[in-house]
Amino acid sequence: MRIAVIGLGYIGLPTAVALATRGIDVAGVDISVDIVEQVRCGEVPAVEPDLAVAIRGAVGIGRLTAHTETPEADAYILAVPTPFQSDRTADLGFIQAACKGIATQLRGGETIILESTSPPGTTKQISQWLAEDRPDLVFPHQTEGAPDIHIAHCPERVLPGRIMIEIVTNDRVVGGITQACAEKAAEIYRIFCQGEIILTDAESAEMAKLVENGFRDVNIAYANELSLICEHLGLDVWEVIKMANRHPRVNILQPGPGVGGHCIAVDPWFIVEAAPELARLIRTAREVNGRKPAHVAEQIIAKSARFMNPPSRAWGLLSKQTWTTCARAQRSTSSGQWRWRCRPSRSTSWNHTFASFRADWPNCRTSDLPGAPRRSRKPISSPCSSTTTVFAPSTRPSSSARWSTTPAACGVESATRKPATRIHRVIL
Repeated sequence: MRIAVIGLGYIGLPTAVALATRGIDVAGVDISVDIVEQVRCGEVPAVEPDLAVAIRGAVGIGRLTAHTETPEADAYILAVPTPFQSDRTADLGFIQAACKGIATQLRGGETIILESTSPPGTTKQISQWLAEDRPDLVFPHQTEGAPDIHIAHCPERVLPGRIMIEIVTNDRVVGGITQACAEKAAEIYRIFCQGEIILTDAESAEMAKLVENGFRDVNIAYANELSLICEHLGLDVWEVIKMANRHPRVNILQPGPGVGGHCIAVDPWFIVEAAPELARLIRTAREVNGRKPAHVAEQIIAKSARFMNPPSRAWGLLSKQTWTTCARAQRSTSSGQWRWRCRPSRSTSWNHTFASFRADWPNCRTSDLPGAPRRSRKPISSPCSSTTTVFAPSTRPSSSARWSTTPAACGVESATRKPATRIHRVIL
C-alpha cells in the first residue's frame, strides 16, 4: 500500500511519519519547495518533540519521500490549511487545489480522507468536485451502492508539543459519506492509532471537531467576560472565581488574553457559518475572546506608564553555570569610589562576564568598567534594551581580583547615585 499525505504541516508531517515508521510507503506532498527539500534531507521544518528522530528514521529506511506534485497512491490524506476569509467564512481553496491534484491520479479503488477542520458538508463537497473532474468514475454521493472512490473525514485532535504521542494514543472519529467509506478510512488509521476509532457519517464527524473547540471557546469567554465585569465593579476576579469553584459542580476557567492555538480562534466561526441565525452564543463568545487581547494590551500600556522615566542605576551581570559567585558592590562615602569584589569558585569559568551600564551615563569608557581588561575589549549587543551598552571581558581574573572605578570617571555624580546592592548569577 502507498499513501500520499497532502500538506506537510504540523498535522500532515507527523501523520506521514506515523504511517512510514510502521512500514507503509508514504509520499508527502507540499507546495513549498523548502519544506519538501528539508523532508528529503531528513530535517524537520517545524519544532515538535520526537518528530526529528522519527523523520530521519522514516527517510533513512526509504519509507518516506517528499514531492511537490501529487503522485499515484492507494489512499490520500488531506491535511491542508482551512483559514477563514474576511467575512469569517471558511476558505476551502487549499482543499479544492488538493482535489485538483488528486483527480488526475485516480484509477478507481482509492480512499480519500479529509483531516483538515472544515464546516459541515465539506467532505461531500470534495466528492462533488472530484466528480466534476472525473466523470468516468462513480463517487459516493452519486450512488447508494459501491462507489469507485471512497471518501471520509477524520478530524485531527492533537496538541502541539504532544503531537507524536497523541496522534497514536488519542481516540479518532471517522465519518464516511457512506458506511463503507468510513470502514475503508478506519482501516488506514488502525495501522498506527491505538485509541478507539468511532465510525459515523461525514457531517457528524465534521461537526464534532467544531463542537470540541466551540465548547472550549465558550467556557473561556465566560471567564474572560467575568474578568471585565469584575474590573468594572472593582472586584478581584481571581478571588471571585476561586470562591465560586468551591461549589462541587462549578469549575470556572481562569481568564486570560483571549485564546491560543491553531484552532479555537477559527473553528467556532465555521459553526456560525453553518447556522448564522442560531449560533448566537457561539458568535458572542468568539467576539468576547477576540476583543480580549486588545483590552489586555491597553492595561499593560496603562500600568507601564510609570516606567517611562525610570531612575538611572548601574548594574552588572556575572554569568555561566559554573560561575558560582558571591559579589558585592559598595561605595565608600568618604572617597566616593565604587569597589567591586568577586569570589569565584574552584571551577570558575570566565567565558561570559558582563559589566553593563545604562546609556544615560554617556561619558562612560570601556576601560572604566569594573573588570574590564586592557585587551580584547569589544562591545556586544545588549540582551536588555537598545538603551544599554554591554561590554564582555575575555580574560580570566585571579581569585583575589578587586576592581574599582570612580563614578566621576563615568560622568556620574557620586552623591546622587546609589549602587546596586547585589549582583545575581545569570545563566546565559
